[in-house]
Amino acid sequence: MLLLSHRYLTDHQRAFAYPPEEAVVLVGRAIATGQDINGLKDLRQWLPLNRDSEVLEQIRQGKWVLLKRGSRAFNWDDFARLVQKQRANYDYTNAAANAVGTRKPSAPERSTSPVVASQTPFTAELIAVAGSQHDNGSGNKMMFVGQAVFELAMFKRYRPDRMRTLVIFTPAYTPLMLEKALKSAEGYGAAFVTVANFQELIAYLNTGHDRRQLPIEHLSLYSHGVPHRVAFGYELPADEAMSLNVLNHTQLSPSAFLATAQLDSYACRTGMGNRPDWPVEEGVQFYPQTNESLAQLLANHLRITVRAYIRRSDYKNTWGSFEQRKLAIVCGDSDDTAHGDGWCKRWVKLAKERRETDRAFDFTYQVMGAMNPVVSGNSPRVVPEGHHEFLPK
Repeated sequence: MLLLSHRYLTDHQRAFAYPPEEAVVLVGRAIATGQDINGLKDLRQWLPLNRDSEVLEQIRQGKWVLLKRGSRAFNWDDFARLVQKQRANYDYTNAAANAVGTRKPSAPERSTSPVVASQTPFTAELIAVAGSQHDNGSGNKMMFVGQAVFELAMFKRYRPDRMRTLVIFTPAYTPLMLEKALKSAEGYGAAFVTVANFQELIAYLNTGHDRRQLPIEHLSLYSHGVPHRVAFGYELPADEAMSLNVLNHTQLSPSAFLATAQLDSYACRTGMGNRPDWPVEEGVQFYPQTNESLAQLLANHLRITVRAYIRRSDYKNTWGSFEQRKLAIVCGDSDDTAHGDGWCKRWVKLAKERRETDRAFDFTYQVMGAMNPVVSGNSPRVVPEGHHEFLPK
């Protein structure tokens, strides 16, 4: 049996998933009897409290999925991708040799597209996009970048044979912030691309590579958002020119994506189609009209699965959750490893990096990226929480 994060299940693997209730029983029994389950160690690594009850809760909520035997068995889709990889060898190797070398951006207004060349030809590309940030709070300035880098870590762990790319909207980021982001991308073996507006993002997604040889398999968006648009430049002067919205989403080319691709939006209310007419609807919404949402329109246009929040999204746990901060009190400033798995040692090291970055440069950051993923917010009320799937119609 195998445990995997729900975020990276393939369509083939979903067919082998145990129902959550049955998975909880099986994993609970395995833990009690000391049996080994592949992937259990990975699950424990990201828990704020490494307790068996926390493990089972992750499975009960469907955040981690238990797979039956056969989930890794041969299937024709995998075979087709291997054939595509062999066919792409010659063209991609030549393209990589001619690619622009990675370099540090010199100014936030300047848009460049440096690409990390690789000796290994890839079959598909996994892309994490970080929007610009208007908030001047130290902990918020780099939260979109931190989450996008966290996604690179997940890409590397679960899809190591795919090309990974970090795309950043440069307005409002300083050269030093961009250098920090570049260092993070390099740490995860990812390409680093900067864009200044939506048209430059579209240009990269559609034609940044020969999409017949290197299609997009996964696209994750980290940004502010309002109903009908992902606002990569929210409250900035160039806001409209930086937005992905219901009017320009058809500029994305469906042929740039694999048929099995997935698009994840972590912006607020991408799954809501009703723009509030009254102030009260910002807090309570009875008619989210999800069929008219940007998430559904993207799914219909691209013919792929889109996942998005109907509620607001919440980045509050980016640099540590409330529970983690309470637990960290017992760590003090030492490298105490009394918690068995060295959680304190890891927390103290990262907290020191965040603190030193804040003191020196007035923004919070750590090169490894966010501590925890984005979660569902509390508003608007009535509409369901969670990251919802929107399928093509």
